[in-house]
Amino acid sequence: MPLIQRLQSKLNPNLVRLLAYLKPHKGKLLMSVFFMIGAGAGSSLIALLLGKLTDVGFYDQEEWIVLGAPAALIFIAFLHGGSMFMSNYLLGKTTQSVLVQLRGEIFRKLLRWPAATYQGYPTGAVTSKFIYESNVALSSAAKSSIILVRDTCQVVALVCVLLWNNWMLALVSLLLAPLIVKLLRFISSRVKVLMKHCQESFAEVLGRIKQVYDGHRLVKLSDTYEYELGRFHSINDTMRRMLLEMTKVSSLGTPLTQVICMSGVAVVLAFAMYQTSLGLLTMGDFVTFLAALLLLMPPLRNLAGVNTGFAQMGVAAESIFGLLDEPDEADEGTIELRDCRGEFVFEHVSLRYPGTERDAVHDLSLTVRPGECVAFVGLSGSGKSSLVHMIPRFWNPTSGRILIDGVDSQKYTFDSLRANIATVSQDVRLFNDTIRGNVTYGSPDATEEEIWKALDMAALGDFVRSLPENVVFCYDEAYTEYQRDPVDLRGLISEGYNVICLRTFSKIYGLAGLRIGYSYSSEEIAGYINRVREPFNVNSLAQVAALAALDDDDFVRLSRDVNDAGRKQFEKAFEELGLEYFSDGANFVMVKVADAPKKFVEMQKRGVIVRPNVGYGLPDWLRITIGKPEQNERCIEELSKLVK
Repeated sequence: MPLIQRLQSKLNPNLVRLLAYLKPHKGKLLMSVFFMIGAGAGSSLIALLLGKLTDVGFYDQEEWIVLGAPAALIFIAFLHGGSMFMSNYLLGKTTQSVLVQLRGEIFRKLLRWPAATYQGYPTGAVTSKFIYESNVALSSAAKSSIILVRDTCQVVALVCVLLWNNWMLALVSLLLAPLIVKLLRFISSRVKVLMKHCQESFAEVLGRIKQVYDGHRLVKLSDTYEYELGRFHSINDTMRRMLLEMTKVSSLGTPLTQVICMSGVAVVLAFAMYQTSLGLLTMGDFVTFLAALLLLMPPLRNLAGVNTGFAQMGVAAESIFGLLDEPDEADEGTIELRDCRGEFVFEHVSLRYPGTERDAVHDLSLTVRPGECVAFVGLSGSGKSSLVHMIPRFWNPTSGRILIDGVDSQKYTFDSLRANIATVSQDVRLFNDTIRGNVTYGSPDATEEEIWKALDMAALGDFVRSLPENVVFCYDEAYTEYQRDPVDLRGLISEGYNVICLRTFSKIYGLAGLRIGYSYSSEEIAGYINRVREPFNVNSLAQVAALAALDDDDFVRLSRDVNDAGRKQFEKAFEELGLEYFSDGANFVMVKVADAPKKFVEMQKRGVIVRPNVGYGLPDWLRITIGKPEQNERCIEELSKLVK
């Protein structure tokens, strides 16, 4: 077996696969190795020069040594430093090129996954692999490779200097090498396990952030700030402990190696003094040996940690290639769907998602003729979306078949099938792009006429045309009923200004549990809103309650009076306590207290719920909702105990 094949068989297969990405960059890598060797040679020259300077310069006082030694040291310093810079630069350039290639392959893979694979990878895990783990793999590879080649060259050169200078001292100094090797193996195996746990924790943190970011409205509506903070802190603390443990274990390599090396130095010093007493060792020889030994310690310490780098690289590479090895969406179709008439026949179709125990769609038979409009009505989770997703083959039936124009849909190619199908989802997906970019997505060659036709069909043409001159002003009037003399924008609407006013029944009307509100604007703008609103909206019971609330003026006046009295109750108490407060006519007051987050926790323990305002950039303020007189008094009583 050739030598290279033997080496590959000993290495981690994921590392071998990762290193294969370096083949196109052999030129830069060879130059980098050349400069690494230069850096290693510089260290040995320093040791030799110092020894020669000691024997010849200090004892013989030769003029050429006195003048030439400083110049030689400066030259060697430039050689050593310049070589290190060039090797790091060339390898870093190679790393970034490979990183771009690797991320490109990951992104291409993501686009070709089947639906089941997307379900198996949380967003946080994919983001971790795409950003963090790919960077760790390549950065660790670059750093570890530099250390391995450069410092190995330094070690070899310096060991040669030691052996050439005094082989007996060299053998004594190398007696502790097996102990160092065993220590490094132990640390490497432990770091590999911890590194894998750290990556899992990092992916979980990213996933939590993504979920909260996407569901921020639900968090606000449910007032689950502290709940989400608690969950995040728990995950974050787990990652902190893992990273701390990995840092502790990986950091052990350097001090332990240093202790072992210094113990060796102590033994060497004792033996050197014995040789000097016998006349077997000159002062210059000893200086050369000592300088070489001291210069040997930094690369040895670096090599002590290189196993950690390769362990990190191996774990990251394994994770990345696990993602890249996921199979693409299998397209077994061979027929091109052309001139689609639009006849769909479902023959005993069932669909069961992986890992579930019941069918999402069970034994459905249905014929939809060209031009027919069919509505599927049912509860959430009854299989309506699943049925639609099987038509473009996002999911394939578990049993049965779907015929399109008389042909089994499995026989059509993905591209031709999906080119003839358009879906309008209940979940609106807009890319972070311009209106034009979103409209032309999938049809980049669309003409200007086609773009405007699409906008007009979506009832957005006039809106888009008006944007450069007029911007829609949206005004939130959630608390306007609490005000005695509120701002009235209806005049602006009647004058033709693009104004939308938003109202809610969750505040003064006390219907928060029904999650209902309304807006008023011009007829034109209201029409646009009605066209794009989501299909799942307000139920009939909530609508009846809302209409009744609008007619109950007495309740509104009573609520306003109770709120005004409660505000005055709080304001009086805050003034007596010497607290800064803010009250603007809503159903809450703001009060400034020291350590507001801690006060918030303490108030909860006492059975009183207030709200901190850290998320709004007001870390020293508490928001208190105005309640009934007895509730307000209880809140004031507990707060006064904490601020006195």
